[in-house]
Amino acid sequence: MLSLDMLDEQQLPSFFNGLFQVDAIVFAGGFTCYGLLTDPAETEISSLLNIHLKVPILICRKLQNKLSQSGHGRIVFIGSVYGQLGSSMEAVYKLC
Repeated sequence: MLSLDMLDEQQLPSFFNGLFQVDAIVFAGGFTCYGLLTDPAETEISSLLNIHLKVPILICRKLQNKLSQSGHGRIVFIGSVYGQLGSSMEAVYKLC
């Protein structure tokens, strides 16, 4: 099992170099930014987009061949109850 700080894209090349056979990818990253939609800094918005969208897409794109070679490849996203229920003061997180 390997882990990756998905806020640091610079780690991706060495992360990929450490992989041989891949049977599953589990995404369980995330964080919240409390406040109204107008409150978070652009850096916080970029971090949310990176961890929830950009980096998972880059990882899946790079590892799709290894997953298909496995014969049982799986991609699992562990989500949050906020996607269904919502939460006050987490406007940007809910948009992702």
